Amino acid sequence: MTTLNEEYVRRSDGKDNGAILITYAAPPEETVKDFIETCLPLTGIFERNLDIPIIYGHPMFQEGISKEGIDGLLPKIGVEWARDTRVDYLGMNEKHFKGNDSFFEFLNSFNQKPDTRRMPSENFLKRFSEATHFQQFQHTVKSEVVITGFASGNVGRKVSQWMYEAIDGILSLMVHDLPILHQGLGVMIYEDSETNLSSSDFAMPIFGFEVKVILTQVRTTFRTKPSYLFPEARKFDVHLKGSKSKFSGSFGLETYGQP
Repeated sequence: MTTLNEEYVRRSDGKDNGAILITYAAPPEETVKDFIETCLPLTGIFERNLDIPIIYGHPMFQEGISKEGIDGLLPKIGVEWARDTRVDYLGMNEKHFKGNDSFFEFLNSFNQKPDTRRMPSENFLKRFSEATHFQQFQHTVKSEVVITGFASGNVGRKVSQWMYEAIDGILSLMVHDLPILHQGLGVMIYEDSETNLSSSDFAMPIFGFEVKVILTQVRTTFRTKPSYLFPEARKFDVHLKGSKSKFSGSFGLETYGQP
């Protein structure tokens, strides 16, 4: 068994340390925001002569200016990826495999996602797909996405209620449609919603609501196997004690770990 110092030296000897790719069925924040942008106009709320930007993050702390309506800042609806709950399955979430056509097709399909919907760049994915041996780790994650809306002014409370009714009206559609649009995704709605948020800390009264959505999916991490995970030995001899038989050879290790 190597010592910690020997292992550190081995990992720091300039050899390839591998590359890491994180994948998932659907990016939480973008998935919910896209769905709201598609369905909100179908509720008829914009026929009230309201301009309601759908933004990333909390409406009171992000950009998103209404150009029409009763106020230049509000109404506004924000979608915020607020919290993750991770569940690991020890002993069941790691495997080693050699790249094949099916895996490389998966990498290509992941590369087809818009650049803003994936962390790795196109060049990174191209280099990643040139490897041969991979590791895979998986865990389940429950992502809490908060939908918050605010309105202001004399009719702000009523506008806030209309926005909440419109969002609440498409939540059931979200639970039904998103798992169809994104295979492997589960959607759940919190039972309790905040429907009457208010604040008097601004120049005019602020009214709002808050709804929480849970997206459940498997997050998968792939790694091109780094050199320190491959055996150093490329050749070994096997002797049977008390026997005249002798085996020698590399047993396939001469190319193991090579691209």
